[in-house]
Amino acid sequence: MTGARAWKFVLLSVLSALGGFAEAAVLVLVVQIALRLARSQSGLTSGGIFSTDKLALSTLFVLAASLCVVRSIAFAGSSLLGASISTKVMVSARTQLFSGFIRASWPVQSSEAQSHLQDLTTTQMVAAASYALVVAGIVTSGINFLTLLLSAVAVNPIAAVVMVAIAGILFVVLRPLSRLAKQQSLAQSLGTTEYGSAISQAVNLAQESRVFHVDDEFDSRLKTAANDVAVSYYRAQVLNRLVPTTYQSLALLLVVGALWFLHELHIGPIAGIGAVVVLLVRSLSYGQLLQGAYNDLQYYIPYAERVETAIETYRRHELKGGTIAVGGLESLELDRVSYSYDGEVLALSDISFAVGRGEIVGIAGPSGAGKSTLVEILLRLRSPTRGRYLVNGIPADELDLESWYPRLALVRQEARLLTGTVEENIRFLRDGFDDDDVARAARMAHLETEILTRPGGFAAAIGDRGGALSGGQRQRLTIARAIIGAPELVILDEPTSALDMIGESVIHGTLDALRGQAMVFVVAHRPSTLRICDRIMILEHGRLAAFDEPGNLASTSPFFKQAMELSRLD
Repeated sequence: MTGARAWKFVLLSVLSALGGFAEAAVLVLVVQIALRLARSQSGLTSGGIFSTDKLALSTLFVLAASLCVVRSIAFAGSSLLGASISTKVMVSARTQLFSGFIRASWPVQSSEAQSHLQDLTTTQMVAAASYALVVAGIVTSGINFLTLLLSAVAVNPIAAVVMVAIAGILFVVLRPLSRLAKQQSLAQSLGTTEYGSAISQAVNLAQESRVFHVDDEFDSRLKTAANDVAVSYYRAQVLNRLVPTTYQSLALLLVVGALWFLHELHIGPIAGIGAVVVLLVRSLSYGQLLQGAYNDLQYYIPYAERVETAIETYRRHELKGGTIAVGGLESLELDRVSYSYDGEVLALSDISFAVGRGEIVGIAGPSGAGKSTLVEILLRLRSPTRGRYLVNGIPADELDLESWYPRLALVRQEARLLTGTVEENIRFLRDGFDDDDVARAARMAHLETEILTRPGGFAAAIGDRGGALSGGQRQRLTIARAIIGAPELVILDEPTSALDMIGESVIHGTLDALRGQAMVFVVAHRPSTLRICDRIMILEHGRLAAFDEPGNLASTSPFFKQAMELSRLD
């Protein structure tokens, strides 16, 4: 079990056994004390290990009280260990889940829905931790039941047979209900994930929902999803409560039958029969706990399995690099590179080009031409299906990732920010940058003056998702984040799509400052954004249709020529 150490279960078993034997002894002593007080019999005459006819009554009281203390300490230790095991499982599983996700390959990460990962780390994880707690409960209840069984053997072997028979019969009779509970639990687990996805979608599209006046439709969809979860939840809860109560009723009936059986056979003296009765009745509670725990186990298994499956999936697809350290990026080359997402349709087909250090390259083309796929290959987020990606003439897959990624920077079309300060967003969880580095990066991004005029300056909080900043400021903040580490490969994906002409001009100034220092790729649709590029590649239908200087493309590329004409009409 994830995160649970074997020694804890061993100690749990020892404490449970100690507590169980102490309880069994106390129960027999209670019968002995009651009989003595009633003056109906002076002591047990079974001759077993619990024979106490030679002990004084005061000694029995002290012994019973001492055993009660031992039982309390043992059971308290068992409870603490059970909680510790469950907590450890939750922490360990959450750590493994997110660590696995963050280290998984980009194809796996990009296919993972945000709502699904959130659901796994919250609802599913709590249930998985409860699974561990139930297992601990089964260990405790099972050992306690076993100690009562062994104690019954010492008092009367026939009673032990009766106890085992009762437990076995009830387990077989109630197993179909437990299986049905597991099925409803799985339905609830899947339904909870789908409901979380619907909630996430509704939040992300709240603005569109209001503008297009489909609030009621979203509300209806969420109600339907909530009702679906409620149905499976109701059925699972009914079954979880029905099994223990059914067990208790059947167990009482069987105990009555067992007592009649012992009576008819005239087995044992009064004290022995009394001890057997007490042990049988007490065993009912542990048997009920065992049956309830088994039923709970069926309920929680689907949750635990989904978490374990996700962890194993991430582990199987862990990102792996080579062993060659990157000394510096001087050239990048794609040699007849193709890529397919499904193994059939090519998103990129036979792409070849070479770019040198200090060059600014534009990437343009219609939607669906393969621009995003090309960017992900350049960043080594995806590996070519066919062909070679060479860095300084070395196959990219042979390069060490630890020396590769610190040389890269990415500016996305949508500015994605941390909830924190301006300074924290520029540093972006990276050590080694002082205040001067932060200020220099902001200055290069033409953002420093605006930040310093705001209350708090670089220490000012920008709010959730950067709500305290304008769209242009958020975009320039991500550019400052990109260039603070003096990267050697910078990729900007539509960096000016949400900016006005002044903002676009500011971005051009920042890019121009990188000329000669880094390889820069700019994905853009606007010819005005591409104007600063040394060369522009045109992608069409996954193929490299053209790769030339902007002045030449106007006459050699129909797509670029049309884009230029449309831009003049704006």
